[in-house]
Amino acid sequence: MDHDVFSNVPLMVQHLRNLTDLPHYIGGQLNPHSPAVRAIDDKWFTPWELYPEDYYPPYVDGPCYFLSGAVVPLIYGAALKEKLFHFEDIFITGLIPRDHLHLPVQNVSRSHIYQTERLVTNVKDLVTIHPTSPQKMYEYYNLTVNP
Repeated sequence: MDHDVFSNVPLMVQHLRNLTDLPHYIGGQLNPHSPAVRAIDDKWFTPWELYPEDYYPPYVDGPCYFLSGAVVPLIYGAALKEKLFHFEDIFITGLIPRDHLHLPVQNVSRSHIYQTERLVTNVKDLVTIHPTSPQKMYEYYNLTVNP
């Protein structure tokens, strides 16, 4: 999880308790069909030499994703055999699961990304909020424990 992510721990625990395939779980905000960015001046640029496909495999966004304890050593072992990729979320939750583990990536239905500037009124229904400041995290925490 990135440093600027608020996580609603009670909702996160509730989500994890409801999983049926926890031993091999990879989940978060799913990107099922994202194109590889080829514009050299773009922050998300990926050269053809590094990734020769038009679209990334399904992966979950980097600010926050969930990996079950059992899947972590599998990802680690597979990653040691793979050429590193410059976007860790695509590498860990997309390329490795697709190419080595043949595991699906799950969408967390209530995982939602909000911009800090937006008014967040439904904090209790959100697993994560990104990006945010420490001050806002404290406010969000209070909203989750004192509705």
